[in-house]
Amino acid sequence: MNRNYKTILANINAILLIVGYPLFTSIVFNSNFESEGTRAYSVVYRAFALIIALLTIVAHGIRRPKSLDAGIISFWVLWFLYTCRVIYDLFIRTESYLVSDADKQFLIFLTFGGILIPSIAFFLSRKNIDFEKIFKWLFFLLLFVVLKGVFSNSVSLNTGRASLNVAQSSLEFGTFGSILSMQSFTIITNNMKFKKVAWGAFLLGLYAVGFAASRGPFVSLLIVLFCYLLTRGNLKTIIMILIFVMLGFFYENVIIDLLSTEFPTLMGRMDLTVHEFDTGGRDKIFVQAIEQFVNNPLFGDWFLLDPTDTTSSAHNAIIGAFSCMGLLGGISMITLYITLLIKSFKLLKYNSYLSFYASLCLFLIFYSITSGGFLMTKLNFNFAFLAILIISKKFLLNKYEYKK
Repeated sequence: MNRNYKTILANINAILLIVGYPLFTSIVFNSNFESEGTRAYSVVYRAFALIIALLTIVAHGIRRPKSLDAGIISFWVLWFLYTCRVIYDLFIRTESYLVSDADKQFLIFLTFGGILIPSIAFFLSRKNIDFEKIFKWLFFLLLFVVLKGVFSNSVSLNTGRASLNVAQSSLEFGTFGSILSMQSFTIITNNMKFKKVAWGAFLLGLYAVGFAASRGPFVSLLIVLFCYLLTRGNLKTIIMILIFVMLGFFYENVIIDLLSTEFPTLMGRMDLTVHEFDTGGRDKIFVQAIEQFVNNPLFGDWFLLDPTDTTSSAHNAIIGAFSCMGLLGGISMITLYITLLIKSFKLLKYNSYLSFYASLCLFLIFYSITSGGFLMTKLNFNFAFLAILIISKKFLLNKYEYKK
């Protein structure tokens, strides 16, 4: 097959991984749409994404990589263990009846057709992925998605936690607002094209995070932006950090009052966290997940905390890995995270659009520890983690020119 067609398929599959579903829901679902009817429409989108992924796999074929590092091995070991766990829980164990037949079909289609197969296609097409083109498309698609979310919530005069749309929660709204801000920040700090647009997009992303009132994305974004500036290590960066710290120190009350006026829900939730150590009930969930691991430390127990609730999770990726995949799963998750942290911090030092992928990876790692994001249930996690593992390989590092 012509290399151009391979590149087109690889790029489309990659874009669908990171922003496809939010884009689809932003276009199709309006504020008057009933949330109960979203699943049927979502199946249509996921079927389309699955076809693209299968075409990408057929076009590139299945070839064994020349070399495998600890990160790639850990990534696919986790998926192998999780696949075994899902099949066992849904079809083999005696308690599988706790999950309804409709939920079984949905979980199988989502896990394998919606996430695993597109991720495999992304990995197999790694040599033909144009990360620069994906970066450009992603910026404008994210800008549309977040702008639509902010506009819809503003029109409806939402005064509580805002959702991206009826099919995407406030967590997703905060997540994609954060991603838009990080990408805009990369454009601004590297003096790339559309810098003026990026300033507006950066502020829009921050506004979306505040509007969504999700603590996990908010805190994770602040940590990543701080790490991004810190890794640059030049005098200008140090001065910027000192100025922000001094402004925060001298105008603390003014800043808090301003944020409380604009984003009362977010600031109220942050106040509960800081002063009353409120975790939103996550402490009980952590205990339940840890007990699940203790009951069967070797293999773990159930990929859902509550078999009757398809959305139940440990709200912490590492605890979740131990609880549903046992010791090997937990160790593999820790190994993957350590590898990704090392590679991401190295990549942050370079003045390149590729540093955005490092920011994205770091953000999702921090987010997964605080808000419940999990590799096996999130498309953007698979995109970000595989992107870092692919970019860090020598053939891509040699392909792109970096300027320190």
